[in-house]
Amino acid sequence: MLSSIRTRKYLHKMVLTIMSFVAAFLVAISGTVFYYSDSIVRHTREEANHKVLAQASLNIGSMNEIVKTLAMSVYFDNELRSLFFDRIDIAQVLMRSGKLDKLVASSSFLHSIVIYNQAMDAYYGGGDVSFLSDRDPVIEAVRQTAQISPGKIAHMKLVPMYAELKPGDADTNGKVGFFSLFMYDSLDPYQGESMLVLNIKPEWIVSNIQAVNRLKGSSSFFLMDADNRSIIASSSRDVKPENAELDQLLRRIPYGQGVFASSVLRVDDKRYLATVMDLADNRWRLVTLDNYADMMKQVTMLRRTSIGIALLFLLTAVLLSPLVSRRLYRPVETVLSDIRKLGSADDGQTHPDEWSFIRDRYRGAIQEMNRVKQERRDILRTFYLTKWLTENLPLTEDEWAKLLADHRIPIDPKRPILLALLRIDRYPMLLRSKSPSELQVYPFAVGNIASEMLSSRYVCVPIKLREDQSALLIQPSGNGEEALPELADLLRATCDTVHRYYHITFTGAVGDPVVPGGSLPERYRTLSTQLDGRLMFEYGTVITPDKVLALSSDYDAAWIDELHGKLSIAMIEGRPDAVEQALNALFDELARYDYDGVIQHLMQLLTTVRLTVRRMDQHRIQALLLHYGSLFKAVLSAETLAEAKAALLAALTETAGAQAPRTGERRELIVEAMKEIIRESYLDPTLNLSGIAAMVRMSETYAGKLFRDAEGMSAADYLNEVRLDHAKRMLEETDDSVNKIMERCGFSNQSNFFRQFKRRFGTTPKELRLTSAVLPRS
Repeated sequence: MLSSIRTRKYLHKMVLTIMSFVAAFLVAISGTVFYYSDSIVRHTREEANHKVLAQASLNIGSMNEIVKTLAMSVYFDNELRSLFFDRIDIAQVLMRSGKLDKLVASSSFLHSIVIYNQAMDAYYGGGDVSFLSDRDPVIEAVRQTAQISPGKIAHMKLVPMYAELKPGDADTNGKVGFFSLFMYDSLDPYQGESMLVLNIKPEWIVSNIQAVNRLKGSSSFFLMDADNRSIIASSSRDVKPENAELDQLLRRIPYGQGVFASSVLRVDDKRYLATVMDLADNRWRLVTLDNYADMMKQVTMLRRTSIGIALLFLLTAVLLSPLVSRRLYRPVETVLSDIRKLGSADDGQTHPDEWSFIRDRYRGAIQEMNRVKQERRDILRTFYLTKWLTENLPLTEDEWAKLLADHRIPIDPKRPILLALLRIDRYPMLLRSKSPSELQVYPFAVGNIASEMLSSRYVCVPIKLREDQSALLIQPSGNGEEALPELADLLRATCDTVHRYYHITFTGAVGDPVVPGGSLPERYRTLSTQLDGRLMFEYGTVITPDKVLALSSDYDAAWIDELHGKLSIAMIEGRPDAVEQALNALFDELARYDYDGVIQHLMQLLTTVRLTVRRMDQHRIQALLLHYGSLFKAVLSAETLAEAKAALLAALTETAGAQAPRTGERRELIVEAMKEIIRESYLDPTLNLSGIAAMVRMSETYAGKLFRDAEGMSAADYLNEVRLDHAKRMLEETDDSVNKIMERCGFSNQSNFFRQFKRRFGTTPKELRLTSAVLPRS
């Protein structure tokens, strides 16, 4: 792993990340500029057009007011009133028309003034009109409008007049010759009464609009009426007012729909931004057209500038990214150096970069630290609980509560608890067949699985006591007695689960609920004794108090002795089937006894087997191959009665099968058995032929005859010889009194003892002792 880290993958990632971030940022900015530049420029131009058109509308409104003011001053001039309403001669008309000429001459925007006198049905004028002529175009245009189209006359509003201009008049780039403002007394539509007409030069309006339009550099503008007819058009227009596309656009935006509107117009593969504003006072429409290509020149320049800046920043990022990344990488390099100094070994894993390696090392260190902390807590808890249970340390209620609190044991110190011991079955065999690592796992597996299965119902704390045994502190919700059957079922289910996963079983022992604190160690000793006595139960059994009470301590000694005798005879006679029957009957009887009774009778059984085999060997040229020590160990180390019976059955049936009894040999074996009984039981003063015959399962008469025929003496005489031989040895080797030796050798009558002793040895016991004291012992 360290070799891969030396490639500095994370440093490379940092460089690439910074460069990628800068590139992405520049691309995003440039893309935003590219994407929104059109709309931004268009929106900006629309706002500029709005402001320009609003200013133009304001200027036209101001001109309207100027003309209105002038019209009112002329209309209400007392000197000129006669031209409107009186019948006057031509001299008076000429005199007053001179004043009109002066007014026109004094105003730069007036084209002419026309007055209609209804009384005389005559038109007079001043300025650029000739009212004395029959065909003056200005007066003719006013007359035609008043007579033919009086509905077009708007009171006190400028109206375009489509009269042909004389040579030298200003070029309006349209059909309008001048604008007229009509003033008359009535507020109703014009009905032919006297009126004042002020004719305004169109260039005055054109110059105002052009002056405002030049502020934004617009290419074309149109002043149109409500019927979309051109009134005034700019001189440098690219689109004619009669253009069909423009007409369709204006029709899509009817007059009066809105004060301001914009749209894109396409004419001859060119695009224009058309902006329309309604002038409500005059029922006119002001239209501007901006060439889209000219307008987007700014966008092109902006895009080129953004590309240049982006490339400059990208080049700067490429040059500076390694330096910045190297500086940012220094803390990572320091951490890696520290890890190398600590001697962190390669774990064999492939890490994508240095941070991944550091993260895994950090997580591993945290996990190891937590594991060590947990192990330390578990070790301390197990140590104190084990010491308390096994060493019978007395604890007060306060000390018990403190022990639980110090080691975070979730048990209520004031409520009763149950103690369960779990011991792994066949552990000696596991020691021989399993590895140390597997053996170390088993007690933890048993404790943890039991804790997990019981924790759904009870508070459960596992304790590892030794390699093959665990304990459980269990606290049910109630007083605990009603929980014993369910707890036993759960422990049996736990045993099944452990066997399914680990192929081992355990035997459990559960006691009655106890009060907290000091009584638990005593309960632990009781349960340990029950587990030691699991001989009476099968593997995987949960020993409960009711099962322990069902075992009997009332032993049938007579029946056991009879079964021992049957087993001895079956072995001596070499009958394996009889040996098996005797063992089955014997172990069926032992299954009812408690642990002490079973151990006691197993020891007696082993003694019987030993004596029987010894008797059998005395009459054989080759001794039987029965290793008594191994048999003793196998029986007493068996964990169940079934194992003990199997060990005995295998050894004894083989021994019985090795016997090849003939009739003579059988009699010799029986006699030898009787002699062995006498040699082993001569101390019993009540020993007689009747008792010996009962032990070998024969009648007294047959046993006495068999013994006399084989030995040439009665069994009683042989018993006396054995007793006298032992008495003689004790007189020679000990300082005990004669009476004491007599009693110890089974004699109850002193005179009989002296008589028998002298008959056998030719001297009395006292004389023998004196002789032994004087003569040296050979």
